Order: sequence, then structure tokens, then C-alpha cells
Amino acid sequence: MLILACASAIGALYIEFQLRLETSEALEHQPRTGVVFTGQFERIQFGLSLLKESEIDRLFVSGVNSGAGLDRDRFDGQFELSPELKAARVAGHIVLADDANTTLENAIETFCWIAIQADVQAVTLVTSRHHMPRASLALERALPAGFLVARVVSGTQARSERSALLQEFPRFVATWIVTLGSFALWTAEPSLFCEE
Repeated sequence: MLILACASAIGALYIEFQLRLETSEALEHQPRTGVVFTGQFERIQFGLSLLKESEIDRLFVSGVNSGAGLDRDRFDGQFELSPELKAARVAGHIVLADDANTTLENAIETFCWIAIQADVQAVTLVTSRHHMPRASLALERALPAGFLVARVVSGTQARSERSALLQEFPRFVATWIVTLGSFALWTAEPSLFCEE
């Protein structure tokens, strides 16, 4: 009986994992605020391209720090920002946050930023296909109930499907379990992100 219950739970999680691998179904209106969790430069490039093509109005980039190979002061040069995108950054349409080092911390950092953005009721999460299941789950669990998180997959995926399942599915399951608890379980220093 216990084995059957465990198998059913894992099967349900696998189905959710598979559903989250893809871009959200077509929405009538894509949220105009984009969010990128760092980890791969391609994700940031794709988010910047959405902003440049006016598919979003602003972009929040979480985890802009040396652990991700990024530097706030060199960001413009690292991504060869056009004069238009440099102006968008100066105007606050590209927001760089630098405290997060993990996907769970990216979700908390994004929650903290959104908490002071009264006009944001939905976001477009931009990340790679295989990162999307745990990133979207963590973000949805960090944000208030009913907050819309649309998923947009960036770029192509180099790893095989088998590799993705072997590496990402266990991480997704761990994220699913950990995010049932408070932020204190998500990171060793939850107070680092949101100011009281």
C-alpha cells in the first residue's frame, strides 16, 4: 500500500514536471514584467531581446553576482547592450538584483522586489526549458496565491531529455518538498532578501 502511494505521488510529480517543461499555453495578454533567474547568459540575452522587441516593458534579473559570472558594473558590456537598452537600464526598466545564488533564492529575491511593485500582478518567467519546472514552481510558491506566472522558454536545449530527467527531476521533487515550508527552509539567510 505504501509503495503504491509513493509510486502514485512520484507519477503525479513527473506529470507536473513534464507540463512545466514548456512555455505556457498562449495567453490573451502576456505579462509585461519579465523575470530572469541567472545561471546561463542565454536566459538573460533572451529576456533582453523580449524587452528590446517590446514584448515586455521591464525586466527583473535576479542573482546578478560573481557566483553567476556577472558584475553589475560591467553588465552593459557583458551583454553588449544597445544604447536603447542602456537607456532602459538607467530608466529603471532593467532591474539588477544581486543577492540570490540559487533558484530558491531567486524566487525569494523576486518576491521581495514584487512586494514593492504595486502595479505588478503577473510576470513572465524566462529561463531554459529544463530549469523551468523547478524555477516556475519556486516562483509560484514564493508569490501570493493567484499571482500569474507565465513561462517563456529561452533558447535551445543542448542536454538530452534523458539527461534532463536524471538531473532536473530530482531537483524538481526537492524543490516541491522544500517550498511547502517557509522561506527559512529555502535558504540559510532569508533575512538577506527582504528588508523589514
